Amino acid sequence: MASHLPNKKVPMGPAMIVIARSEQAVGLRKRLGNDPSVALFTDGDSLKALEAILSGPPKILALDRSFVATARAAALVARVKSEPHLRATDVRVLAEDETNLPVLLSSRAPGLEGALMRSSYPLDYCGTRRAPRFLTNHDVNVAVNGEAGHLINLSCLGAQLMATLRLRPEEAIRVSLLDSKDEVRMKGVVAWSIAEPANGTVCYRAGIEFVEPDSMTLEAFCVRNIADPEHASPSAA
Repeated sequence: MASHLPNKKVPMGPAMIVIARSEQAVGLRKRLGNDPSVALFTDGDSLKALEAILSGPPKILALDRSFVATARAAALVARVKSEPHLRATDVRVLAEDETNLPVLLSSRAPGLEGALMRSSYPLDYCGTRRAPRFLTNHDVNVAVNGEAGHLINLSCLGAQLMATLRLRPEEAIRVSLLDSKDEVRMKGVVAWSIAEPANGTVCYRAGIEFVEPDSMTLEAFCVRNIADPEHASPSAA
């Protein structure tokens, strides 16, 4: 008579893994608490983090913005992308505020997963200079060469917008972004433009590349004004 052995459950790793700078680890540990669904590693423990990722797989992998720019992070992300069982892992970058602190520390979104999603943005897997673009709230205003326009989406490197003034590819322009808290001014270059009829007149839809933008200020502006923080827009300049 065949015996029936109890099925052994395969141990699952944490659903969320965060890799942060060592100087931010104390604050993040307090914010994350002792929840077993999330594991925090410092950037110096990236190899241990990789072991946890491979044995997971985690649902979300959130990386410190400074760590993302390192060769160790590039190798870690490449390994994650090469593993079939990690294809569903959402690799994200922790957003920071004007004081270089993770937005996650002050996030009031319900639940750790919701807070983590709303205080991070998707990693640009392609390795290109294009950053993920986000739809913005309706109360964000944009001006091009001093004339009001309509902002379609925004990233830390550029934007897509509509304007009534004619915009030509490779044309240098001045861009101002305004919300209830701040005005961000910068120079830009038109990457492409298309004339479109609108309300009996002609408007220009254009992709803008910012010239030497203040990435910290722009990132904070994006974080404040993302209309849908969980999904990046597929549009690109």
